[in-house]
Amino acid sequence: TLQGGAAYLTSADVTFEECTFEKNTAENGAAIFAKTCKNLTMKKCTVSENTATKGAALHVNKTPALVEACAFTKNTAAGSGGSAIHIHGTGGKLTLKDSLIKDNVCTDKNASYRGAVYLTNTPDDLTLEGAVVFEGNYKHELKH
Repeated sequence: TLQGGAAYLTSADVTFEECTFEKNTAENGAAIFAKTCKNLTMKKCTVSENTATKGAALHVNKTPALVEACAFTKNTAAGSGGSAIHIHGTGGKLTLKDSLIKDNVCTDKNASYRGAVYLTNTPDDLTLEGAVVFEGNYKHELKH
């Protein structure tokens, strides 16, 4: 799948609550790809072991999103970054609240952007509230 291995969303107002997104693959947003949506809300969701080039778990493009009490674990970005989340495009804003971002990895040794959360616009596009924990996220050095 090119975009959104589990869910590809456009022009919608969507809420996922107590959902699990696991072992999905796509070019961008292996679990969820949201583009030009009115709102995306995720509450008490588990997003793990997804693989994509960018935004392995969640790719938010021109969409305001709220992620609350969710866990993003063991996701892999094979490209330029956002091993858990990629926020892209004007209006692509994310509020992370009381969530865990753990053990996500970027495997492209040449990638210039390697974080667990990758912002392509400004730092203002990401708001952290409550207890947001980043733990064990890293760039993996491939050996040849």
